[in-house]
Amino acid sequence: ELVYKFRRPVPGEIIDNGGHFNYNNLLPETNYHTWVGGPTLLVSNSPETVPGPGLLYRDRVTGNIRLLFHHINNAGGVNTLVIVAENQGPEPVTLNLKKQAVAGPNEDVMHLGQTVVYNYLKAPELNQAMVIQPGEKHVLYRSPASGWNTGQCLSGILDLTSDGPVTITVAALSPGQGLDQLDYLPPLARDQHIRGTFANPDRWVEVHLSPDGPRKIEVGKNQQGFENWLVGCDALTGETVMNRGNYGSVYHFTFHAGTRTGVLLNPRGSAFKGAFRGFDGNCYKAPATGNFSSSRRAAVVGVLEPGQAGELVYTPPSGSDAALLFGFIPEDAWPDF
Repeated sequence: ELVYKFRRPVPGEIIDNGGHFNYNNLLPETNYHTWVGGPTLLVSNSPETVPGPGLLYRDRVTGNIRLLFHHINNAGGVNTLVIVAENQGPEPVTLNLKKQAVAGPNEDVMHLGQTVVYNYLKAPELNQAMVIQPGEKHVLYRSPASGWNTGQCLSGILDLTSDGPVTITVAALSPGQGLDQLDYLPPLARDQHIRGTFANPDRWVEVHLSPDGPRKIEVGKNQQGFENWLVGCDALTGETVMNRGNYGSVYHFTFHAGTRTGVLLNPRGSAFKGAFRGFDGNCYKAPATGNFSSSRRAAVVGVLEPGQAGELVYTPPSGSDAALLFGFIPEDAWPDF
């Protein structure tokens, strides 16, 4: 099957893997160099199902900022989600919206997660600057006026830069509640999902592939190869929290191969619907159609030519299991799969 799939590669196309090969049995590639950086990451995904009006997340940040939010309305008394930037300091602050990808409301959580990461990876830089005066609140996002019904999800990623401290608030509001109510809303209790602020969320990974046969690298699993889950702080409680799956992280991979090598993406959880920016600079859904419901199947990423540096950008989709691997199959091994 891989001979056919990699001779004319279509990124995102499903590899059925009729022989039921367990891609996790590939040997791990150990010849890599990695470093971390990126903005301050705020994740608002807990409680994922919103039980009523209240504060979903709030923290005071400055500099480069990324906010990921993902919430499902589970309350008849909630109809709006807002994200607000407030200047609580004595000087004006310039806040710049650099990139935004939001989706919903919709009941198909996995589809929303895929749509957000696909649109985020291909989004142009916006540079929408706003000056926030002392004491002023500025709405960064408000859910559509058509409403946010019970069972519907809202999901998104925003990249911002600020030249001074701003307080970012994510809140669920009931009909009739306005921004003047933000200071009086109760913080909502966390569930098993992620809420917190994390430093250095992004990963740059340069991989020199072994000439000695197929290999894999793993993403989204703690302490596997280069990967470690982010540790941060829940600003609402002061507790130390772990970002299980590194949702909101952006991975920048550069792959080097000495021989012609096919690359595949294989989810390792129970459900997955994601996207990536491929070797040609274009963005692709993985899978291109439908979704992965087991770890048997894979998606085509592309083919590395000898001496070519293949660059791939990836971020985990909300609503899906984060664990996956990239498999690297040299051309002489394609008939074996």
